[in-house]
Amino acid sequence: GCETAELVLLDESNAGAPSHEEMTSGSEFRVVFVLPQNIPYFVKAKAVVHLKFLLKSNSWLTISPGVTPHVYDGHQNGNSGDKRQKKVSVSGLVMTYVEDAGTFTV
Repeated sequence: GCETAELVLLDESNAGAPSHEEMTSGSEFRVVFVLPQNIPYFVKAKAVVHLKFLLKSNSWLTISPGVTPHVYDGHQNGNSGDKRQKKVSVSGLVMTYVEDAGTFTV
């Protein structure tokens, strides 16, 4: 079966959650995963990654602690490079940003 889990930004609170416009400004921000279980070979159930929108390529760069990011690791799949779609791509996982709630859905 397929299970959808809600991915939460800023430690389960939308207080201070950035707008999608702020997220696509080129600044780095945190994405906090709170999932019922690990996604094998991708992310642990509780994890924090940093994400940055690369303005020149309209792609998303995932920055993990202890890993040197490379521009060629950027993703723009699933229409995530189109700012009007309000989507992000974390290492290729496309999520839609629900701005009012400060959360991501898959």
